[in-house]
Amino acid sequence: MAKTTTIQSNEDYGFYDKAVDVIVRPQNILAQIQHKPNLFLPLVWITLSTIVLYLIFTPTLAVRLEEVFIAAGLTNVSRLTVLILIFAGVLGLFQALIVSIAGGLLTHGLAYIMGGKGSVHQTTALYITATAIPGCVKAIIVAVIALFGGVEQAPIGLSNILVSGTSDIRSIIVAMIDPFFLWSNLLLAIGLVIIHKMSWIRAATLVILLFILSSIAVFASVMFTTQLS
Repeated sequence: MAKTTTIQSNEDYGFYDKAVDVIVRPQNILAQIQHKPNLFLPLVWITLSTIVLYLIFTPTLAVRLEEVFIAAGLTNVSRLTVLILIFAGVLGLFQALIVSIAGGLLTHGLAYIMGGKGSVHQTTALYITATAIPGCVKAIIVAVIALFGGVEQAPIGLSNILVSGTSDIRSIIVAMIDPFFLWSNLLLAIGLVIIHKMSWIRAATLVILLFILSSIAVFASVMFTTQLS
């Protein structure tokens, strides 16, 4: 007999319950998506976490940009740096939102091929939520580390590869496999089992396929950036 997930009523399911479920009982949060998929709230979470992370590292980026501009003999360095930082921030935020939505659509396509039962709305909401929850927690942790230990002590993930100039596929995969990335994939697998009525084997297979595709995309992006530089 299939295992069912109990859904609490909205009256009894307050902020504290949701906060606890995010860590202890994520299946309750994901089961809510099955009955009431919501794209707006997790997209807001992604927006806020992206902005927080970007603001944390903006001073360091500004210093590096100014050093490059001064070495190149450019004038109005401060104004140029601000313009580039604003453009990069807006572009990065737009990219994060588009990638989240595209990832949800790709996930639904693969789930449909593998016999999934959920709708595209449910799957997209699931993917974005599975990305947003670890992302928000990571943003909070990085912010605390940067506040008390300095920006240099805060992890920046893939940026380490871009700064160091190494584009080896093994380095990229190692950078992607962190606790928050694994947490996101676990949430996605749980959601696929709940929403698409998939077996754990099929859900795990789908998550692995997504990882392979995302690794190829990231590697191609880094290689392209390296060639431009």
